[in-house]
Amino acid sequence: MSPRLSAVLIARDEANVIERCLRSLQGTVDEIVVLDTGSTDETPTLASRCGASVYHGTWTHDFAAARNAALVHASGDWILWIDADEELVAPTEKVRALMEGEYGAYDVEIENFVDDRPDGDRFVHPALRLFRRNENTAWEGRVHEQVVAFDGSRGQAEGPFLRHYGYQPAIMTAKNKAARTISLLEKALEETPDDAFQRFNLANALLVDGRREEAYSHAILATEGLPSDASFGALAWHVRLQCAPDAIAEAALADTAGWGGLFVEYERAQAFLRLGDAKRALAACDRAVSLPWPKGSAGDRGIATHKARLVRAQALLSLGCEAEALRDIEMALPFDPGFGPMRRLRAEVRRRLGLPFAEDLRIAWESSPDDSELWTAWLEAGDGAGRLSAYEKLAERQELSSGLLVNWARELEDAGQADRALELYVQAVQRAPRDANAHLNCGDALGRRGAWTDAASLYVAAIRLDPGNAQAWFTLGNAYAHLGHAEAAIKAYDQCLALNPEHGPASHNRAIVADEALAA
Repeated sequence: MSPRLSAVLIARDEANVIERCLRSLQGTVDEIVVLDTGSTDETPTLASRCGASVYHGTWTHDFAAARNAALVHASGDWILWIDADEELVAPTEKVRALMEGEYGAYDVEIENFVDDRPDGDRFVHPALRLFRRNENTAWEGRVHEQVVAFDGSRGQAEGPFLRHYGYQPAIMTAKNKAARTISLLEKALEETPDDAFQRFNLANALLVDGRREEAYSHAILATEGLPSDASFGALAWHVRLQCAPDAIAEAALADTAGWGGLFVEYERAQAFLRLGDAKRALAACDRAVSLPWPKGSAGDRGIATHKARLVRAQALLSLGCEAEALRDIEMALPFDPGFGPMRRLRAEVRRRLGLPFAEDLRIAWESSPDDSELWTAWLEAGDGAGRLSAYEKLAERQELSSGLLVNWARELEDAGQADRALELYVQAVQRAPRDANAHLNCGDALGRRGAWTDAASLYVAAIRLDPGNAQAWFTLGNAYAHLGHAEAAIKAYDQCLALNPEHGPASHNRAIVADEALAA
């Protein structure tokens, strides 16, 4: 008889994600147990609809206590621990094969998505999530809780097993996760101040929250006297290096302590690069790209797949080796084609080599759409169609200023799209009714269509806003000339020349209108 498998999770206000989680379990587990700890949304209803047995409990700011309360309701021989913002990606056959294998518990690979792009940065970590229970099975730890008893020995499941979306920026912000996690870790350390694992977790949480000095002090405490078999050791030192004021000195300490490796060389390379020492940065990168992933370690897998090679390309570019830098970038690019820093660097390398680079800037901007300088660089690097695309993409994300609308309209006119251009000129006037330049450009567009009466009205409006604008008086004179109002045209030209006596076109056009008036 096959062993029964229970999926056990705790949840509160997870209506946006719980269905994805529970549907991923269907067909693999024999039952789903959900302990709701106080939802105010439809989480319990949606869980029941997906076939889960839903129970209710009180949140006591203790993850282990909540999971232990949920476990009471599970009937399975094996337990799959999963959260509502995760999904099971391992196939049913793999899960069942593990349960029939030689071990009684498995560390599985969890991919944590840490940006909002589908193919973006992922932080990978192993965790014990699948285990055969016994009478002593329980979790311990207020936060970053761990299973402390199971039936049998512990093995490692190969390949992706769970995906976790809870670290994506939008979710972290909406649920105030950083502050909540830091608070729980601080409480845990009040209870067990010598817990190096929780000390490391606090350092990491503080680093993610941008509190680097605090993170550094906790990272030092977490790494001092760390045993060589600590599963979190390599990552703890990586956190320490990331927030250290002198990463090069810290890297030497890590080597001495026996924690040198991929993470240390990666941070050492970046530190040398910041100091302008490209040769030593390149040497550290060469070591980094040759090193394996630390066995059993969590961390940013992108360091091994493409980020170390990206730093190597930066060092090569600093040394003037553009062609070699481009080769490194091309090797790294398939692992994350939308990675903004890599696309920026590729654009710069291709620019120096005389190759097209606008597409790289486009992709880089799409990963950082609030970067106005990057958008401008993409715009300036593009051809006519590319520039129009830049305006279209920007307009999808934000309301454009009157100046940007005018510039976009000019591009459209150059592309032969006069009607669409006029719509944008009108929008610019409506969006900024006190912008004289918007009125002038809209008037010019109407004039090119022969609508001189409307053009003249816009020029008059522009002059009211900016009476010292010589060009506005000149264009008004042209409009009156086309309408046959010679006297008014001459007065407008005179005003233009009073403001700018060197305005040659105004002098020329005034003379023509005056001669035609005399001839008439």
